[in-house]
Amino acid sequence: MSMKTEELISNLVSNLKPVKKISLTYVILKWLFLSLVYIFTLFFIKTNYLLYFHNYSSLIDLTLLGSIFILAGFTSLLHGMPGSYWILQTRFIVLCLAVFWVFYLGVKIILQKSFAYQDIDLIGFFCVGNIIITSFLPIFFLYFFIKQMAPLDFKWAGVMIMLSSMSLAALIVQVNCDIVASAHILIYHALPVVLLGGTGFEVGKKLFKNLI
Repeated sequence: MSMKTEELISNLVSNLKPVKKISLTYVILKWLFLSLVYIFTLFFIKTNYLLYFHNYSSLIDLTLLGSIFILAGFTSLLHGMPGSYWILQTRFIVLCLAVFWVFYLGVKIILQKSFAYQDIDLIGFFCVGNIIITSFLPIFFLYFFIKQMAPLDFKWAGVMIMLSSMSLAALIVQVNCDIVASAHILIYHALPVVLLGGTGFEVGKKLFKNLI
């Protein structure tokens, strides 16, 4: 019996291959580089984009979107390194930022009394569609990097992937969108990011099911 056990152990050990240690910093830098290339490729489609930055309110929106994009992407990559100390903290910050963005837009609509029915015209669904389409490549970027690591919490990794990718897509779409009304941004930019981010629980399970 012991001989069979020893043979089994020997066979298992003989099939082992050295594993290259993954540098999280290097992975994050590669992800940021690809994301920045993607941003600058699509960011300047709008020729008068500089006018967008003269509005401080628009800058707040973009700052929140950029923060969610970076922190959620960073957190999703942390999920590829089980046991990371910062996962819970950064995950909490990302969720707070997403909720705050929706809350901020809602308060701005109330205080400015800027709601108008034309702001929720069906043309806004083009923005939703553009956000979804624009998010495909960022989702692939994060999936590609995390798949090479050792994720354990597929659901939360999926949520962070979706929030990061959707935020990046919404940032690009928002700069190229001619409608700056807060109601439009809330309904057709912010809510899709938050709601589709929630689908990450299922998306994560499907993306990483082959790793089980």
